[in-house]
Amino acid sequence: MALNSTLHLDSCVNINRHYAETLRLWRLRFNANAAKVRALGFDVEFERIWNLYLCMCEASFLHSTINLQQITFSRTSNANLFCKSLSCPTPQAQAPLFLIA
Repeated sequence: MALNSTLHLDSCVNINRHYAETLRLWRLRFNANAAKVRALGFDVEFERIWNLYLCMCEASFLHSTINLQQITFSRTSNANLFCKSLSCPTPQAQAPLFLIA
């Protein structure tokens, strides 16, 4: 990459626990809206399968069976990067990476 670009690896952050939390929130919201799901024509079996899928994915990310990395490439002295890691003191960095409205 260095031969054809001025980009370099700036950071690599494991975001497994953040994505596990996202999946947990999706599952809670899905179950809170079960009546709406059924009104769309989905049955109880679909709900069970979807819950199983969300739980399996959540557990897999929590136990690093599957992995999710956020990789940032940058140019030297890039002032546009708000933070180099999740441990910086900015409010954005302390919140989960994935928020579901």
